[in-house]
Amino acid sequence: KKKNYDEANKGKNKTTCIKSNPKMFFRELGKQSRKCQFPLKMINLKTSGKEFMKIKNNITRISSMMSLYSEAGDFGKLPITGEVEFALRYNERGNELLVHVSRCRDLAPANEKKKRSDAYVKTYLLPDRSRQSKRKTVIKKKTLSPKYDEVLKYKIEKSDLANRILNLSVWHNDMFGRNVFLGEVNLILNSWDWTNQTLNWYSLLLVPFLDGKKPASGEIHIWIQNAYNLVPVRSQGVDSFVKCYILPDTSRQSRQKTRVVRKNCNPEYNHTMVYDGFQAEDLNEACIELTIWDYERFSTNQFLGGVRLSFGKGMSYGKAVDWMDSQGEEIRLYKKLLETPNEWNQGILPLRPQMATAQNPSK
Repeated sequence: KKKNYDEANKGKNKTTCIKSNPKMFFRELGKQSRKCQFPLKMINLKTSGKEFMKIKNNITRISSMMSLYSEAGDFGKLPITGEVEFALRYNERGNELLVHVSRCRDLAPANEKKKRSDAYVKTYLLPDRSRQSKRKTVIKKKTLSPKYDEVLKYKIEKSDLANRILNLSVWHNDMFGRNVFLGEVNLILNSWDWTNQTLNWYSLLLVPFLDGKKPASGEIHIWIQNAYNLVPVRSQGVDSFVKCYILPDTSRQSRQKTRVVRKNCNPEYNHTMVYDGFQAEDLNEACIELTIWDYERFSTNQFLGGVRLSFGKGMSYGKAVDWMDSQGEEIRLYKKLLETPNEWNQGILPLRPQMATAQNPSK
């Protein structure tokens, strides 16, 4: 029954699957309004080695209809109404900025018929619009006056706040579509009175972009097709799957996986993973980590190999990290990915036999 189920569902994944010649593709796809000079590239690679994956890449750039955010959503769909109550405090001992988000009131209804929204609050410390700068509250459903009482924390020196702007926005969470923008507040922190730690109400606004332009954002599509010559773990072969993160994000939202291909040392996955909300500066600091695992139902999955695509500079957003360690063909592929838009690039990369991964192998 299991075999019949696998055959019936071959190529059917939660994310889009594409039937084609076995290769892996990367694509950043432009979608809305104007085109931006958002660099993405592809490379034709050939490398030797007993274990390798075949890769094909494509990336283009887009401008999305949103405010200063690192994820896509519907911006300007609803009229902006209501207020948000929050307070700021700096923890001198822990070198932390604390944003106490209390509640909202009189939000615009995303569901006009039922007069309700499923709202959450999101913050950034501008000009950093990366995922590292993003914080979010929980989602409060079916209300126009949600209560959060949450503290969002940023580890940052107080002197660095002089060059920062706190961007706080409210969004409706749509489980089956794009999130809807409900308003925002921008606070310039170099003139902030840090003795003021009381909760205050702020009107939600449609704030103009600070540079007069909407930030470009795009998607990365990773099409995983084949792996070859995997080392057999058991006499029947390997029950393998591919796992992907785009570092530094190691959250569940960043983790995507293919289906398990059973008893095959040359598996064909034919699976596409989609990551959205990327801007040019994000890709300069990011790393695409792809790893292959042998699936173990009742024990820990076994690592079979992996690759990392990045600039290999050893640092991300000014901090030393061990995963920004791409070398040789990995760097060359990633650079081409970021240089030429609107092209498909194919490459073959050898799997690293050892790699300190960001993932929990049991997941």
